[in-house]
Amino acid sequence: PYMDSDQAFEKAKILLQKIRDLEIIYKEITLKITVSMGVCEFLDPNDTLYSLLSKADKALYYVKAHGRNNVQQYF
Repeated sequence: PYMDSDQAFEKAKILLQKIRDLEIIYKEITLKITVSMGVCEFLDPNDTLYSLLSKADKALYYVKAHGRNNVQQYF
């Protein structure tokens, strides 16, 4: 909240890197986690929660279609 799309994108990239670096040890196995994220910004006064989630979802599916484990802004 209280940041534009570029700021949210940068925060999401930092979070993504922290998740990439995370190693979870379970029994004698090291688990790695990947994550895909979509980021959008409330710009249109006609936007609703549903339309914002739809935009973020479109950005998320772009990431999933182009290799996963990354972040994409909705433009």
